[in-house]
Amino acid sequence: MNVLTSRIQIALFVIIAAMIFLPVERAQATMGDGPRAYQLLPEGMKTLTVYGISTEGNQTANPGQIIKGADLDVNLGVLQYTHTFSIKGQQSAAFGILPFGEVNGSVNLPRNTLSASSSGIGDAQLGCVFGVIGSPALPAESFAVFKPGFAMGLLGKLGMPTGEY
Repeated sequence: MNVLTSRIQIALFVIIAAMIFLPVERAQATMGDGPRAYQLLPEGMKTLTVYGISTEGNQTANPGQIIKGADLDVNLGVLQYTHTFSIKGQQSAAFGILPFGEVNGSVNLPRNTLSASSSGIGDAQLGCVFGVIGSPALPAESFAVFKPGFAMGLLGKLGMPTGEY
């Protein structure tokens, strides 16, 4: 059995075990999550990223999540700090995310309309990502010429209720 096959088997075992044994009520993507939100970078990088989310309609700040009968106005900024490093030769990163902004909305119900608004700092998040397969930790010079192939990583996030509701 080669090293790649062994790592794939270990990674799949860890993922399946986590899905079976960890208590999860509901899993969903959150602000800014997507296929490149936690893409690993060269070893030793420290990045500060700021991006915005602005929507009007019945979609929440989470892409694809809608509320039937709602009229939402979402204007958010998201600040993310990431520091990359190596764990056993694999790319890894720790990050902190702080959303801020304003959400106004109303929902039409059969007998009345509910309206609410919230502004300020949202729920802070701390997390880490670890490249399991196909993610060698590389200095910037080597990373620039690296030809990526199949890669798999593990992501963990902790949300803290720092926002207003």
